[in-house]
Formats: sequence, C-alpha cells, structure tokens
Amino acid sequence: MKNVLQINSSILGEHSVSKSLSDYAADLLSQHRGAKITIRETGGLPHLTGETLAAFSNTSEALDAEGKALVETSNELIDEVKAADTIILGVPTYNFFIPSQLKSYLDFIARAGVTFKYTETGPVGLLDDKTVYVINASGGVYHATGEDLVGPYIEKIMGFIGIQDVHFVRAEGLALDQGANKESIITQAKNRLKEMLAVDEVTA
Repeated sequence: MKNVLQINSSILGEHSVSKSLSDYAADLLSQHRGAKITIRETGGLPHLTGETLAAFSNTSEALDAEGKALVETSNELIDEVKAADTIILGVPTYNFFIPSQLKSYLDFIARAGVTFKYTETGPVGLLDDKTVYVINASGGVYHATGEDLVGPYIEKIMGFIGIQDVHFVRAEGLALDQGANKESIITQAKNRLKEMLAVDEVTA
C-alpha cells in the first residue's frame, strides 16, 4: 500500500463525522503503513449535463473551452483513482442516499472507454487491483434495518468501473436520542477501522 486516495463528500466540513473518520483512517495508513495520502473534496464539481456527456464522448479536438475544461477535470479525477492502491471514501447519508456532490464525482469518473467499456456481453470495468474502504455515517439507522440504499449503489458503481474489493465501516444512528450515543458509535467505528486496516492506534 503506497498511494491512498481519500475522498470526502460531506457538506459539513470539519463538523462531518464521515470526514473525521476518513481522516482517522488516512492517519492510520500514513503513520503505520507509510502511505502517501491524496485528498479529494467533491464539493464544487458541476452536475452532469447534456453538454458534459457530449464533451466526454467527443474524441476530436473540436471541443470549445468549456468542454475541454470538463474533460480536463474528469481526467484529473480519474488519474487520481488510477494512481491509488487504496481508496478511503467518506460518505454521509442524506435523505436515504449519497450526497449530490459525490454523485457528480462518480459521474465524472465513470467514462466509457476510460474507466469502463462496452462489450458484446455487457459493460466491463477497466480499473482493478484497488481496495475501497467506504465510511458511511448517518443520523438514522438504515443498513441494520434493511433500508440501506447507499451501500448497494456504491458497490454497484465501483464494480461497474472494475473495483470489486469494497469494504464498509458504518456509523449509524448518530442523531438518535439527541446524539446521546454519538461518541460511542464513533469509537466503535474507529475500532472497526483499526481491525480492518490491521494497524494500532494513531500516535500523537
């Protein structure tokens, strides 16, 4: 494990539990595995439009400045994924699903002919040999009650671009009982991360 890509998708900044847990995981890998951490914030990415799709599918040099900028952004994001051995994906649950900012990010890295291709038997992902740790934080409880939409979607889109080795650490129920169990839930998530990453506690 040499290169780790940390993707943060919360809108809460430093108040985000998914980000704090992603930071914790990245610190573990940096201190105990000597990993190089690249941080990617998903905020600010444009949402997918017809113009974006046209730019992604255009292989000519006839793109206008806006189209070229969209392709350059997509290429930058994809290059970060390609360079990573391990991906830490911080994902809060908003209204039962992923943040729209993360959906935009995924739309920018799922490109035909680049990260997947169409074949006679269906689409085939072109990215492999990567491990993804998904850290999902939610105010309510979804996975434990069979109502999780985030996990299946993340697994599906990762598999679509060729990444099959996907693991989840969940911090659910953070807002229940006015957050009475929040710290305990976060501690349990940290312990799960230590076990999953096979490292000891972060040293100060």
